[in-house]
Amino acid sequence: MVTIKDSDISKHRGLIIKIISKWRKYGIPNEDLIAIAEGALMKAYRNYNPAKASFATYASKVIVHELADVKRKYDKLVNSHVYLDPTSGGTDANDLISVLGGTEELNTDSLDAVKLLNKLSGRDRDIVEYKYIKEYSLAEIATLYEISDKRVHQIIESALEKIRTNI
Repeated sequence: MVTIKDSDISKHRGLIIKIISKWRKYGIPNEDLIAIAEGALMKAYRNYNPAKASFATYASKVIVHELADVKRKYDKLVNSHVYLDPTSGGTDANDLISVLGGTEELNTDSLDAVKLLNKLSGRDRDIVEYKYIKEYSLAEIATLYEISDKRVHQIIESALEKIRTNI
């Protein structure tokens, strides 16, 4: 297994900055863009094959792919007009899964957003609520929990996958 050091990430900071500068116009918070790009860079380190391309070329493609994926989810969330406010009696489970990038082919008429979120552990649920209900950035959540932005992103992705597989 490849070990990734902070120096490896900082060595490619210019690449990250160059790529995310083109993504700022989409309204995704800068801290989130950086965290996502750094996570993608770590993914690129793990999967890189020097026989196929230079690392910068490969890493650029991985970072752009991850950012595009997040933008699609962000657009879906912003354009859905579904607000996941547990105090309002919840929302339809299909809306929640759709907003969070899931599948449309669910038979979940008896579930609502609150029930879906309650399937998560305490910390995972809280982090998803901070991100999607209270609209905190990854950096703000990371500060609250004293963990890295990258770890917050990983927890959110894992929690969303748990929601998708438990329905």
